[in-house]
Amino acid sequence: MKTALMKLKPKTILITTYLLNIFDALVSVFLFKTIGIEIELNPFGVLLYNEKMLCFYKFGIIGAALILINQLVKKYPRLIWACWIVFSVYFVLAIWHVFGMTSLYTAGAFNLDWKS
Repeated sequence: MKTALMKLKPKTILITTYLLNIFDALVSVFLFKTIGIEIELNPFGVLLYNEKMLCFYKFGIIGAALILINQLVKKYPRLIWACWIVFSVYFVLAIWHVFGMTSLYTAGAFNLDWKS
């Protein structure tokens, strides 16, 4: 018996993963600009502190990798687990970002003046 999640097509899973990737990029840029590079826990992410490099990596390389995974799954359907692993990593990262942003906001780490 297949559950609703098991019925999802690989393309749907990978598009959702790409959207989570965009969310990760937006949160990273926001944190870089408001707090600084010290907030980055990923040692590879520190190298991407330049916004152009971050965009190239996030939108170019990750996008191409997801397209490659989609093509491989079309040829080898049993590789659907690769879609779920990549999705799971980005999903957990998105939860981490939401938790971290909420914690930083409640701690008063953001000095945002919305009235000006």
